[in-house]
Amino acid sequence: MGIERWFLSTNAKDIGTLYLIFALFS
Repeated sequence: MGIERWFLSTNAKDIGTLYLIFALFS
């Protein structure tokens, strides 16, 4: 999957939000 590629194309705010989502899934 192109997750890394998608990460590079997202904004810092989006990454911060995504990080919170990942924390919930962990």
